[in-house]
Amino acid sequence: MKKIPIAPIFIPANRLDFCDKAIKSGADGLIIDLEDSVKEDQKEEALLALVKYLETSSLEVPIFVRVNSLKLEQGKKDLKALEGVRSKYENIIVPKVDDPSFLDLVSSDSPVIALIESALAVRNLEQICSLDVVDGVLLGAADLSKSLGSDMSWDSLLHTRSKMIIEAAALNLMLIDSPFMNMTDMEGLKEEVRKLKAMGFVSKAAIHPDQINVIKKGLLPNKEEIEEAKVIIEAYEKSSGGVISVNGKMVDAPIVEAMKKRLSMIQE
Repeated sequence: MKKIPIAPIFIPANRLDFCDKAIKSGADGLIIDLEDSVKEDQKEEALLALVKYLETSSLEVPIFVRVNSLKLEQGKKDLKALEGVRSKYENIIVPKVDDPSFLDLVSSDSPVIALIESALAVRNLEQICSLDVVDGVLLGAADLSKSLGSDMSWDSLLHTRSKMIIEAAALNLMLIDSPFMNMTDMEGLKEEVRKLKAMGFVSKAAIHPDQINVIKKGLLPNKEEIEEAKVIIEAYEKSSGGVISVNGKMVDAPIVEAMKKRLSMIQE
């Protein structure tokens, strides 16, 4: 599986001047958006500008492109135009993937990230994730809450997040959590990131540069967690295997693998 950016940030395709600023702010991935953040009468111009930008760019962070729905003509135009610069981005993010048929136009040579943002998408999540053309999934909390008739609180979307992390883990898919929409509530963001980390999430999208470091600090292992992982791995490797005790905690092979996964987040 590709290395997942911890705090990729959404950039409107008609504001590509924001890309450098976002990277300087610590973003380790860019999600360039051709869909919701671009007005209808600006979509054609934004697409042309993005293709030109990708042709000449040499950014050192992974780039993802959210296209318009592939059920719309604009989405089909996006897909065709981006074929010519395929080497310049990691994946296309396809919105409103309600069921597997929404990805019929996608080639298995260019896997995509499916945006899960409706009740139908949640119900069909297993089938969507099982497609060969799916490299990962991204939660679209705003549209999903509208589809469910719920708010965007943690409890309201916990069921969906639980389903998504199970499918992603089982199929070795990238998993990116939805942005936190209140750009001024850093304490609320910190709390949501804390809960995501406990569930096993390693990536959450940002919509403002100020959110990037909060997300990275919250999802990356802290000093104590890093030291714990090193101690456990070293102790287990010096043992004869099986089950051992480290600082009063039971340790076996699955625990060691979890510690190795923890350390992999801070290593290139």
